[in-house]
Amino acid sequence: MDARILINPSKAPTIIGRKRDLIQGEVAWFSRTLILRLTNPKILREALHKLPDSERPSFLRGLGESDKAVFRLYSRLKAQEVARTYIIKVSIQAGEAYGLAKILNTVLETFLDTLE
Repeated sequence: MDARILINPSKAPTIIGRKRDLIQGEVAWFSRTLILRLTNPKILREALHKLPDSERPSFLRGLGESDKAVFRLYSRLKAQEVARTYIIKVSIQAGEAYGLAKILNTVLETFLDTLE
């Protein structure tokens, strides 16, 4: 199961009315920082809190928000930058597809909520 996040490279107005880049420095470094934040245990634990046990993939059922659940989720998530773009690719894999889309969407929603 794959998903993509588009980083908005827009400009923001300063107090004196000039425009400045929202992304300071190299986009690649910014993307890597976002990837680290996306896989942060705090984000993963909050996503687990939001998703009922019945909607989770089998490898996460019955574990609640425990460290074991967070580690299992972390170990199956893969986030990487797409070279020379403003896109981050996020994927999750398991033996069965049930619940993968739900948990991936919940993780991404939780992550995006922390950015706002």
